[in-house]
Amino acid sequence: MNRLAIRHIFIAGLCGLAVTACNDPKNAQDVGKEIDQAVESAEQRLGQAQDPLENKTDAAKEALSDTAITTKVKAAFLAESSIASMDIAVSTLNGVVTLNGVVTSLASRDKAVEIVQAMPEVSKIDNQLKIQ
Repeated sequence: MNRLAIRHIFIAGLCGLAVTACNDPKNAQDVGKEIDQAVESAEQRLGQAQDPLENKTDAAKEALSDTAITTKVKAAFLAESSIASMDIAVSTLNGVVTLNGVVTSLASRDKAVEIVQAMPEVSKIDNQLKIQ
C-alpha cells in the first residue's frame, strides 16, 4: 500500500472519530486522546516503512557510484598510452578500487596507481598489479 493510500485511510479514520466526538461532548476529550495516539502510531509506522526504502536507495546510489568510478578508471587507463589497459581488471566496492592484472613495468604500475589516486571519489586503492 502506498503512502497516499495510507494517508487517505488515516484521514478517514480521524474524520470518523471526530464525528463520534461531536455526537457526545463528554467523549470529546477521550476521542482527542485517541486521535493523538492514532497520529503518533501512524507516524511511527510510516517512519518504519520509510527506513528500508531509504536503505535500498542508499545501496543503489552506492552501486551506481562504484560503477561510475570503475568506468572512469577504465576510461582514464584507455587514454594513457603507457598502460596496457586491456591487461588490467578494475573493480570498485564502496569506493575502494581494486586493480588486478599484469603490467610490463614498475612505471606502468605506478602510473595506474597515480591515475586512480587522482580521483577524489576513490577512498582506497587495493593494488594487486603484477610486473611481468
